[in-house]
Amino acid sequence: MYDHALTPRNHFRVDVMASPEQLTVGDRGTPQLLQTENIDAMHAHDTLMALEFRDVVTLGDGDQQHLTFLFAPRGEAAIGPVPFMHRASASGNPDAPLGHALQDGFHDASTVLGLQYQVARTSIEATAFSGHDLSWPFPLHSPDSYGVRVNQGINDQVGVGASYADALLPDDAGRGEHNQFISAWLT
Repeated sequence: MYDHALTPRNHFRVDVMASPEQLTVGDRGTPQLLQTENIDAMHAHDTLMALEFRDVVTLGDGDQQHLTFLFAPRGEAAIGPVPFMHRASASGNPDAPLGHALQDGFHDASTVLGLQYQVARTSIEATAFSGHDLSWPFPLHSPDSYGVRVNQGINDQVGVGASYADALLPDDAGRGEHNQFISAWLT
């Protein structure tokens, strides 16, 4: 992560998420009993999973309101809860939960454009992104899908959230169809 204050009220941030798993474990993944995606194995993550550029602007007096602009050739769409590796519960635990493939399926989407408004413990996010298959290194496509997510922190340890998305999902024949996703969670 790179974070630079452009002004006292404007921060520019670059987030990169990468993994050597393609080189170290290959297609077989890592053993995890009862995993939902690759039957008892967690898939090997791509070498480059995210490259996100964020401009965070502080609004009003104090530090309670923020507006964030996002562009990511490859990054997270606002669908479902924040992916496991970014949740507080992942601190000190690098293993994916059993439902990772179901919960966090859009943690590496193509061509993500987003906007987030945060006031105190409440955040509202909207992203447009491409539902096309990912390919190396940066598949830039026209956005054809969108997601909206709301998170409400109750205190420092507990939060609730919900999201709605309409996403293009490619099938094995190379075509795709739009699917709707509705989710809610307690973290």
